[in-house]
Amino acid sequence: MPDRAKHEERARRNSDLYRLLRRTQPQFTDWATTAPLCSGVHAADAFLYPAHSDNHSERFRASPARPLSPLGGSTSRRDSAAIGV
Repeated sequence: MPDRAKHEERARRNSDLYRLLRRTQPQFTDWATTAPLCSGVHAADAFLYPAHSDNHSERFRASPARPLSPLGGSTSRRDSAAIGV
């Protein structure tokens, strides 16, 4: 399990990759879109450290905030558990 500093470094590297791809390789929009997502996951893991999780359900339980539903409405923890988040 990476420590907080390792997650922060991976978040920075993914952000750097995003900027590099957007500037020098515009044809790779799929990877340029994926890099910020990975950066965000590592930033969240750094924030939650040491409550590291191996899956979304564990991460959700450790999170202080509730996620939004896919349609933009708020979701209760019970509703999220029912849909497997």
